[in-house]
Amino acid sequence: AWCLSEDALTAWSRQQWGHRLETLYLAQKQGLDLVSCSLLRVKSQHMAFELSLRLKSNEASFDQLSWMYGEGPERNQGGRFVRQRMANLPIALQPLLRKLKPGEVLKPHRLGDWFLIMSLEELLPAQYDSTTQDYLLRNELTIWLDAVSSHLLSQLQLVSS
Repeated sequence: AWCLSEDALTAWSRQQWGHRLETLYLAQKQGLDLVSCSLLRVKSQHMAFELSLRLKSNEASFDQLSWMYGEGPERNQGGRFVRQRMANLPIALQPLLRKLKPGEVLKPHRLGDWFLIMSLEELLPAQYDSTTQDYLLRNELTIWLDAVSSHLLSQLQLVSS
């Protein structure tokens, strides 16, 4: 039953916003790129530089260092982000990732209270294919559902007052 309702929602979304897909794609293209990277965050600048040196000398892997020293929630997955949409990553990381070449390790960077080390594994430019179109349609559906929910909530609050 869930598959049928998912298919029905996709079909309804395509009916509502299908005519805008190319425009949505072009407007959001950079955020639709897929990226795989590793991230290691620590609070200490000295620790960040030490870990960076260990990585560059191949003394340890990102996974090992993330599990042992990482202080951000990404340590639970060995610091790895696999084929994430660029727009789904923190906005401050996006320009840093775009500067890197695959395999390159970014020297420690300060970001707020954190010092982070990143490595880009792959950057796949967005393609206007059925997967991306479905992703765009789901986003439009989510935006619409949020707007409808907010409107209904405000109407319920008016009735209860």
